Amino acid sequence: MVRNAKYYGTLPQLNQVDFKIYTDSNTGFLALQTGEVDILNITLDQTKSVDRTKVAVLTAPQNMVQLMTLNHEHPAFAKKEVRQALNYAINKDEIIEMLAPGSPKLDTNFSPIMGYFYNVETENHYAYNPEKAKQLLSEAGESNLTFSIKVPTEYQFHMDTALLIQSQLKAAGITMNIAPIEWNTWLTEVYGSANYEASIVGLTGKLDPDAVLGRFESTFRRNFYKYNNPEYDTIIKEARLTADMEVRRALYNQAQEILTDDAVAIFIMDPTLYRAVNMRLSGLVTYPIGFIDMKTVTVSK
Repeated sequence: MVRNAKYYGTLPQLNQVDFKIYTDSNTGFLALQTGEVDILNITLDQTKSVDRTKVAVLTAPQNMVQLMTLNHEHPAFAKKEVRQALNYAINKDEIIEMLAPGSPKLDTNFSPIMGYFYNVETENHYAYNPEKAKQLLSEAGESNLTFSIKVPTEYQFHMDTALLIQSQLKAAGITMNIAPIEWNTWLTEVYGSANYEASIVGLTGKLDPDAVLGRFESTFRRNFYKYNNPEYDTIIKEARLTADMEVRRALYNQAQEILTDDAVAIFIMDPTLYRAVNMRLSGLVTYPIGFIDMKTVTVSK
């Protein structure tokens, strides 16, 4: 990217910025270590190998929703009891402790930045309880539940999460087979066509509750969960057309209660962002969204 000399506001400090895309996190990390790149989002394990005399590591919330999505058109996942069982069978606290210490647990939070519209009464609805999970699976006739989960290989964090969940589900008698998949294929098969059983991904946090909760509307074009609840659809439509903030809040709270009871997915955490920055750079501002602002960055000689 080249600086626009005709920009009406304050011009960026740099004349040009090159963005490189690495499909393998280890390759990107090697480029950071050799000085080929100056800024790179890294994993928790990689922070332990960074040369702190040359590279600074910034930490910040991402306002991202890491979740395990379920295709509700799958015969087993069409049953609410099975979806609830999976929520009980997954130990989110352990996942956070192992992979991203200090990250906020989302639990039943559909976005970490909903603030005023978030229904706190839905918290801790599915405390870790593998025995409860077994009971629900038995009631649903799915005691020997087996399914596959498609996980994008470019995101090691999601792969590591899948491995932990796979181990946890065994305690509830559930077999989860991990199917690694390239990101572009994931976008086509999972996000675009809902050709999957389960997946793990991160969804960007949204400032407006409609942008968050509208994702679960049956008519939403990217409803890759295939969730369909007419009562929920009606509430979302009413909230969207309501100007009264208190009424809108009450409707969104009701919508969150429905999603929680329906166990629409397994919400895990807002993973901490680890961003490595070469110390020859200064002025980088980190925002709690998927955005890298280079306009104030300078490079020392």
